[in-house]
Amino acid sequence: LDFGDAVRWLRWPQIRDDGGAVAVLVAILLAAGVLTGLLAITVDVGRVYAERRIVQNGADAASLALAQKCAEADPNVPGETCDAQASALVEAQARADANAPDGATSVTEVCGTTPLAGCVPREVTWTECKSVDEATFPNYVRVHTQTKEANGDTFLVPYFAHLLSGGSDEVPVAACSQTAWGPAKSAVIN
Repeated sequence: LDFGDAVRWLRWPQIRDDGGAVAVLVAILLAAGVLTGLLAITVDVGRVYAERRIVQNGADAASLALAQKCAEADPNVPGETCDAQASALVEAQARADANAPDGATSVTEVCGTTPLAGCVPREVTWTECKSVDEATFPNYVRVHTQTKEANGDTFLVPYFAHLLSGGSDEVPVAACSQTAWGPAKSAVIN
């Protein structure tokens, strides 16, 4: 070995600038955290939309079944009328449950024209039906449904949202469906 090689072997190692590597690691960790948060929110929102579709299907099936039963009843035949409130609620519950994968949906209201209980006007939201103009539609039925969990709770518990927000663990998911029946208002005869 010559003198230059010996000096190179004895020299302290070069100190490298690792500032760029730290920035890359921080960026990767932040991106992973953001993506994990977005994934968690996507899972929860997806569950809410899926549950909303289930309770809406139950409300639609129940209101259609009750309206059909009422439309087929002949008011001129004694004893053959539209269901009374209690039996209409049982019928609606059976139809709503039959349309849920877990067989459980809560029917919170059945109302309409006589003999059903009258419907109370409500503010229209994405889970509420518009009020029916009874002059235009004298015969109708309205059914409200909402989530029913296996333990009997009537709300959906999100997997991740309550962890991220520190908020409520309960998400109510509800739906409304109404069906009217009667003779055709107009017809074209050729």
